[in-house]
Amino acid sequence: MAKRNVNTPPPPYSWPEVPIDRSGLDPKKLEAWWKLLKKNNTNSIFVMHKDKVVFERYANGFDRHKTHYTASMAKALTGGMSLLFAIQDGLIKFDDLAYKYVPQWKNDPLKSKITIAHLATHTSGISDSSVSGFSHQEEPGWKGVFWQRNPVPNDPFTLARDQAPVLFEPGTKYQYSNPAIAMLTYCVTKALQKGPHKDIRTLLQERLMGPMSIPENEWGCGYGQTFEVDGLPLVGTWGGGNFSVRATATIIRLLMRKGAWGKDHLLKANIVEDAFVNAGLLPNLNGHVWWVNSDGKGNKHQKCLPEDAFWGSGAGCQIGMGIPSLDLIMVRNGQDPLDIKKASKSKKRVTDTLRDRVQSAVIFAPLINSIPTLKAPYPQSEKITACTWENLSNVRRSATGGIIRDGSDNWPMTWAEDNHQYTAYGDGNGFAPYTPNKLGMGFAKIEDGSDNFTATNIRSNAENTSYGQNDRKASGLLCVDGTLYLLARNDNQKGHHSRIGWSTDHMRTFQWAKWNFKELGHPTFINFGKNYEDAQDGFVYIWSNDHPSAYKESDHFVLARVPKDQILQRDAYEFFVLLKSGKAIWSSDIKKRGPVFKFPNTCIRSSISYNAGIKRYILWQNLRQAGGEDTRFSGGFGVYEAPNPWGPWKTVYFTNKWDIGPGELGCFPTKWMSKDGKTMYLVSSSDDQFTVRKVKLSVK
Repeated sequence: MAKRNVNTPPPPYSWPEVPIDRSGLDPKKLEAWWKLLKKNNTNSIFVMHKDKVVFERYANGFDRHKTHYTASMAKALTGGMSLLFAIQDGLIKFDDLAYKYVPQWKNDPLKSKITIAHLATHTSGISDSSVSGFSHQEEPGWKGVFWQRNPVPNDPFTLARDQAPVLFEPGTKYQYSNPAIAMLTYCVTKALQKGPHKDIRTLLQERLMGPMSIPENEWGCGYGQTFEVDGLPLVGTWGGGNFSVRATATIIRLLMRKGAWGKDHLLKANIVEDAFVNAGLLPNLNGHVWWVNSDGKGNKHQKCLPEDAFWGSGAGCQIGMGIPSLDLIMVRNGQDPLDIKKASKSKKRVTDTLRDRVQSAVIFAPLINSIPTLKAPYPQSEKITACTWENLSNVRRSATGGIIRDGSDNWPMTWAEDNHQYTAYGDGNGFAPYTPNKLGMGFAKIEDGSDNFTATNIRSNAENTSYGQNDRKASGLLCVDGTLYLLARNDNQKGHHSRIGWSTDHMRTFQWAKWNFKELGHPTFINFGKNYEDAQDGFVYIWSNDHPSAYKESDHFVLARVPKDQILQRDAYEFFVLLKSGKAIWSSDIKKRGPVFKFPNTCIRSSISYNAGIKRYILWQNLRQAGGEDTRFSGGFGVYEAPNPWGPWKTVYFTNKWDIGPGELGCFPTKWMSKDGKTMYLVSSSDDQFTVRKVKLSVK
């Protein structure tokens, strides 16, 4: 997820706007997208990127402040948000049985098993009130009455409670259900009676809309009605919302920043994180009412979107979407696109498959395609002519974090003299059994092979509990003669500088060099097999982005070397300057360092391992998309090879968008390379986890 913004935000209706040609997105593609959207009955489109409005267009009669009906997007904007506040206040739990709030259900054989989670994720089994091919006014029986919003006892809440049947055992199937959302609202409202705000409309105004300065004339909920049932002031959240595009975007912005609004936290980070993890109640796509793009098992709903995308949606393709990894917000209001409208007019069933296909083609894919792509900086390798990644079903994942929830990331690795591999992680709880507290930097041991490895957390005096840029994190590990060396970034606790630590007891205790690299933000060691046994000379090599920050791209990488028995002596280091007649020139003056690998505005996080089987250095380079900084869930990377650490470099594999999130750091552990060098395993922080994927190389 995008890093929390702790600065006071601008007023929500005065966000900075940038010209389309400076938006970071392709202007021609955005304008072509608007033409497609207009043709498909769009009234409003709004795009915000990195807290700046980069694209907004409106049909006649609409503007950024005019409210638009949201249809079922209200489930997320009002039902989902009110649930989060009630959970935060300790008034209700996601796993509570609903009959705690609906006593009429206590003795019912099926309804007594329904939980708040079932209601929020459409797995309660409660029948929907909509019938395909019929307008709400035409629907038969209690279903048609539900939409009429009559006075008690024919109101929608009483009907949802007493007349809507349960079609299957709760939690065993998926059934989209408006009455289930009505009952979720019933339960939340019952819980609110213990707090200061007795109804959802008041709760949202006082806790959400007011603090974010959303004008009262730019939002509304519950069809403007309140139903008094069992003494409860009930406000509908299954529909009946009216929001301006900027009101919708403001709520999504809050969620993108884990509940942070300036220096305040309207919602706790863990509450938001939990809301956007797949609920795991079947392979469906629900968090806490909001839709998520992953089923939690690596399968995406919308293939064109990153895994961490989330959205609310309603009839007519009302969509409010956030993509944390791209720091991108999009709101679309209008009527049904043409293909859906045609199906509705002919009274054909508008299937989920049709709706998904149209939304992808008209709304999602054109926006994603407007993000510029990068091209490989070096020619294709003649040594390694192709690489084949194993199927997604075989990818191994540990230290799981799930979508948007912080898991554990980084994972530099080295192979030690005891035949085990050692690694370090950031901003997580490591491997199961997890550490009781989330660590900013933690350590672990990896035993055995790539297909049967086991992982054990190591408690260390070097671990910390500061997150993000606020304390040291591992960027490189190396074992030489039984001593483990650690390159730690963020040495100044502000994301800058790096320092070397060392451990003689396999990470349980570290000591730290008295000096640091102020010039190198994200350095890493080049690994040469077990205990450095495959080293090609007597030096240890360090590779880094050429920037003091671990969070800033540079135009090139730089290279340093030091005799392997003098790693802790700063004056023993030399820095690559240039190639002269094919020979590497070095200098002890770091100011004379020169580029060893050039790729403008992309060089930041990387790793290098020596593949002894094919006698090549293998470089993995993170590629941050033009859209954002977080590549755990979506993005690309490059793999390159060279006969020497200083090149010449050739491209092995290059992608702007891998089929899973590539992670912010990846490496090829030397222990898991085959003897002939043709099989390797990539370890990365994909999806904020310890992710292992095999790759086969075609080698000449």
